Amino acid sequence: VHINSDIFQYPFVYIVEPAQMDLTDAHTLKLREFLARGGFLMLDDIHGDDDMIPVREILHRILGEDASLYELSTQHELIHTFYDITEVIQVLHDGIAMCFTCLERYENCPTGKDPRVLAHLDRYGNVNVLVMQNNDVADGMQWLDDPMYPREMAIWSVKMFINTALYSLSH
Repeated sequence: VHINSDIFQYPFVYIVEPAQMDLTDAHTLKLREFLARGGFLMLDDIHGDDDMIPVREILHRILGEDASLYELSTQHELIHTFYDITEVIQVLHDGIAMCFTCLERYENCPTGKDPRVLAHLDRYGNVNVLVMQNNDVADGMQWLDDPMYPREMAIWSVKMFINTALYSLSH
């Protein structure tokens, strides 16, 4: 992880596998300031309690006592910023998504089964942190052109990412 003052040049920061981050106190302060200045943070590829527990700890360090996450309903504005998304589906990494004999269709453990879109709200009620729990939007976009990768997952990922990026730039 390398977070410095350059972060303020970007309104939208996207982090994959945040459970693996080893944030220093300086990184934590930069991310806190980034969000306080109106920045938007998207955390993706978080599977099961094994990943979610350290992500919640990271968010608690960054956001302090205000680290509450809320599940976004499919009615939330972010879900409809450009594309109308009617359901939250699970997007899996390529190894599982393209395994047609795999009986278990989740990552890490059974707590990785149910996909959720979680959000932290800023003082104005706008989403400023988006957490993709039990989902891998990055893999969905990465494998978009592979005919073996489930098309529904790839398309959902692109739509969700575009909605998130546009929402982050307009709120």
